[in-house]
Amino acid sequence: MAEPLPAENAADIAESDFAETVRRLGGFVSQYLGDGVLAYFGYPHAHEDDAERAARAGLQLVESVADLKTRASSSKQSHGTTRSNEHGAALARSGQAG
Repeated sequence: MAEPLPAENAADIAESDFAETVRRLGGFVSQYLGDGVLAYFGYPHAHEDDAERAARAGLQLVESVADLKTRASSSKQSHGTTRSNEHGAALARSGQAG
C-alpha cells in the first residue's frame, strides 16, 4: 500500500512525474502551471505518430493522477484531474494548489 503523500511534496512529485512521462513519449513541456503541466506533442519536432504519443501520455498521466489521488486521500488532500484534447495537448493537475 502506498504511503500518505505530504502536502508540500505533492506538486513537486506531480511536476516531476508528469514532465518525465511527457518527455519520455517525445512531448514538449510548455508550462508548469502550479501543480500541473501543459504539454505539446509535435512541437518543436513533429513525428508521424504525435497524436498517438499524446494519447499514450494522457493515459499514463491519468494513471499517475489516480496514484496521487490514492496517496492524497489517505492523507485527506484534494483530488487531481487530467485532461487532454484532440490536438495532442495534455494538462494534468495533482490537485495541490501552489
